[in-house]
Order: sequence, then C-alpha cells, then structure tokens
Amino acid sequence: MAHALVALGSNVGNRRQTLDDACRDLTATPGIDVVRTSRWYETSPVGGPGGQHVFLNGAALLETSLAPLALLDALQAVESTHGRVREIAWGPRTLDLDVLLYDDLVLQSQRLTLPHPRLSYRKFVLEGAVKIAGAMRHPRIGRTLDELWQHLAKAPHYVAFVGHLGGFRMQFAAEAADAAGASLVEATADDVAPFETLSSLNGLLPSQVLQFVNARAAAVTSSLTAAGDRWVVDDGWWSDEFRELAECAGMIGLPAEIAVPPTPRLIARLITSQSSNDAPSSGLPEVVLDISRREDALMEFAAALEAAH
Repeated sequence: MAHALVALGSNVGNRRQTLDDACRDLTATPGIDVVRTSRWYETSPVGGPGGQHVFLNGAALLETSLAPLALLDALQAVESTHGRVREIAWGPRTLDLDVLLYDDLVLQSQRLTLPHPRLSYRKFVLEGAVKIAGAMRHPRIGRTLDELWQHLAKAPHYVAFVGHLGGFRMQFAAEAADAAGASLVEATADDVAPFETLSSLNGLLPSQVLQFVNARAAAVTSSLTAAGDRWVVDDGWWSDEFRELAECAGMIGLPAEIAVPPTPRLIARLITSQSSNDAPSSGLPEVVLDISRREDALMEFAAALEAAH
C-alpha cells in the first residue's frame, strides 16, 4: 500500500458539506482508505479571475493500492460527482482534489506531475498538509513538509532567479517584478563589476569575488529593509554566483570576511519548453517558469508570490 497526500478545496456551494462528502466518497472507493484529514480552513483565492468566493481547504492522507494515474482517475471521478467543471484555470470550483505526494515518487507526465509542482510554496496547501503529514519529505527538494512550512513562515519576502542566460534573466526578472508589484534588488555600486563580467574573466582574483559578493549581500539587505512587507526580486542567486566565481578564483570554502545575504523564501527557476526541469534542487521552495510561454510565466510568478506570502 502506498501513502498519498491529497489537497481538497471548494469555493462554490456548501463548501463544508462538499469536502465532508468527498472524504466519504474516497473512503467508499475500492483501493482507497482515508487515514486522516486536517481541519477545514478558509483561504483567499490565489491567481485566476477576480471576484471569487473564499475557499475552504484541507488535506487528506490516503493509503491506496491504486497506481498514481488510477488514483488520479478516482479523484477526478469524485470531482465530477460534485459538479466539477474545468473551464477557467484557477477559477471557481465546487471541488478540487490534487495529488500532492505519492510516497517518494517523482513523476512527470501529461496528466500528472509528482510531487505537485506548486506544493513547496503554497502556504494555503501546506497549512493542512503539515498537520497530518508533516514528516513526509518532498522528494525533489529533500525537505519535509514541516521544514518547508517553517521556512515559508520565517524567510523574508525575497525571491531569487536561477537558470537561463544572465542577460535574459535580468530582463525577465524586471518584468516579473513589475507584474507582481514587487521591487528589484538595488543595483550595486558602479565600481563593482557585475557577475556576468566577472564570470567571463580569466585569472579572476579572490579579492574580486569578495568585493562582488559583499556588495551583492549589502544590496539585498538594504533592498529588503526598504521594501518592508513587499517582495524583493533578485535577478540572480548569491549561492549560485558565489559557487561559480569561487571556482574561477580557486577559492575553497567561505572566507571569514564574506557577507552572506538572507536566504530567499522562494527560488524562481527559468526553463523553456525544450528543456526539462532536471536541474539539481536548490533545497528551497521553487516556482518553475516556462519562458517559452512568457505571459503565462509572468502570471505564474505573480500567483506564486501571492501563495508564498
């Protein structure tokens, strides 16, 4: 028997009755046993059209003999029983059932992605999931759900971009910040060479690395102070940049005099439809943005910041 973690949500009709009935329907489904459920709790809609009613959300831990796609079929059958119609992305729905985790399986198909691609940063999903399955581990990131929840609760409103070429990443990060109503990390001083220049130098000196990363850390810290409760967007990630520059300069470990900026709450990873998301995990919550669908990626980014706030 496998353990599957499922998210439940409803914002149309008698929400509580719908969620209660959905759990009974799942229990009555051959091959599924509902081990426990979280309490139901209200959350504001994230993404999608405006004017939606408040959601009632929760999570259920299942034991199942069904394979992942068979489980998905069963969940969608329960959704259909309760009048679920898929017309508008992130739109109103009588019942939403999402597979979040299926043991430690990593799967990507046209119908199902495991773990759920938005699990790591959606606080409205994790709130219920940690109550009933906090020790379950996100198999891509390597952290338990409880650890992800604690990170989202404590880390500053700071998101850093990774992936793709630096020049494009800078441009897209600026667009994304504007679309999400966030602010960009302040530029470093003119006498500090940018990362793209340093990474192309031959014979890079450790002193140049220290100057750059200390300037970057200062810029992130001052930007977060100025932004208050608003999100701050960084077009690079200090850890990636330091690692690459340290290798160029032959540095080992962290020099004592180096300044370390705060850890991002969220990593935004840029991919294209031709590339796969098989990059090494950052160990942090990640939103994956397919830049071959630019407008969709900008909407996805804005919704991710809202969900991780």
